[in-house]
Amino acid sequence: MTKEQPANILEWANRSLDIRLWPTQAKLALETFGEWCPVCTDHHYWEHMPASGGWRVSGVGPAFAQRVTKNGMEMFLTHVALLEHGKCPKCGLERKQAIKTRHIQPIQEVLGFIGQRGGSTVLSVVLGTYLIHKLRQLGDIATAYGLIPEQQIEIAVIDDGGLGTLWDVLNEKIRHCLADDQPEDPSVVFIDKSLVVRRYSAGNPDQLRGVTRVAALIDTLAWIDADADEILAVLDNSLLTMRHESVDRDVPTPLLVALSSPRGNDDALARRLVQKAGHKNVLKCCLPTWNINPHHIRDDFAKELQTPNGRRDYAIDLS
Repeated sequence: MTKEQPANILEWANRSLDIRLWPTQAKLALETFGEWCPVCTDHHYWEHMPASGGWRVSGVGPAFAQRVTKNGMEMFLTHVALLEHGKCPKCGLERKQAIKTRHIQPIQEVLGFIGQRGGSTVLSVVLGTYLIHKLRQLGDIATAYGLIPEQQIEIAVIDDGGLGTLWDVLNEKIRHCLADDQPEDPSVVFIDKSLVVRRYSAGNPDQLRGVTRVAALIDTLAWIDADADEILAVLDNSLLTMRHESVDRDVPTPLLVALSSPRGNDDALARRLVQKAGHKNVLKCCLPTWNINPHHIRDDFAKELQTPNGRRDYAIDLS
């Protein structure tokens, strides 16, 4: 990572993580951190943007996939104005001003079903690492949020111990970009003396209690059977302090991210989406694979969609 700070989350993904987000992933990332300009962005495009960003031709293979992503993002960037270091370079609107006037909502949760091959893990990693990057810029994180100086703050990553891959990818990216010289414990990463990223098993909600958190990333929430609702309740309590203290402070909004492949209409993630209906500070999505992955169209899954499991896996029954 170069010494110059990335201007926004897309530059962070490209330059620091070597990740090229698809247009729909980019939109969700920009919404999460409020790094798009509501004045200069084409709102019709923003609301009705196709998964490809507006560009699609017939083709197959890696070279075709690269062209779809590259050209789709070029189209995306002609319609969407990005903030740079918190300010629109076109009209001068600042993020904090847009939040004050409610043109941008500070997002506390990112929830949604994304069909298989939809890049939910990649998006979660980009969101999580960018939040860590923003927190590191604060110096003493606890003091910046009005807490006891040098109090240790945690980011929790919860998984079921085998189904998802979020921790493995996140851990590798953090150690490469954000934290060197780590302890041998594979379930803990110390960013600095006041910020730790810790992996938890979903099977024991009690271990999550008693910690002040600034973020929680949940891997494949829809597929967690053991006490998923209790896990969410404990995480809500652990985020409450920093969410409260972030109001009226120029600090990142504490964040809960739960993006998952679908399971059914009554799993923990589905219930959470219903519970959070109407909450403006919750970013919700339900995206079939072809509505986020520009390398696929619905016809690619014609055979799979003839079966109940196929319709579930690619999120068609939940869209």
